[in-house]
Amino acid sequence: MSEATAVTFLSRLRGRPLSPINQRRWRNFKSNKRGYWSLWIFSILFILSLFAEFIANDRPILLTYKGDVYFPVLAAYPETTFGGEFETTADYRDPFVQDLIRRRPPTTGSARMIRVATWRRGSYTASGSLFCSD
Repeated sequence: MSEATAVTFLSRLRGRPLSPINQRRWRNFKSNKRGYWSLWIFSILFILSLFAEFIANDRPILLTYKGDVYFPVLAAYPETTFGGEFETTADYRDPFVQDLIRRRPPTTGSARMIRVATWRRGSYTASGSLFCSD
């Protein structure tokens, strides 16, 4: 991006042209390559951090249970929604809640069973995920 393009972009961003002193300040800042690239890296990391709660959370993004679609990352569902006993928010990492979701009875007319675990080389390995579907 040339200097004239950058100054034009910044002036359009603000809605009015930059003053000559601010144009000079921008050129001086842009000539400092380390500072200029640090600005871009910091900006990208800042924007990425705005989505940190969505990226690194303890809830599944999408969950289907008995034909209904749930988005636990966006809304809080009580454990009773999945056949549990408590009205508190479901803890999806709890093995009891995972079993409630995985070991639901098959829907009417469905001959497919959900595989919960497999044996591999003599050790027990859990298979499947919280992204269950009918």
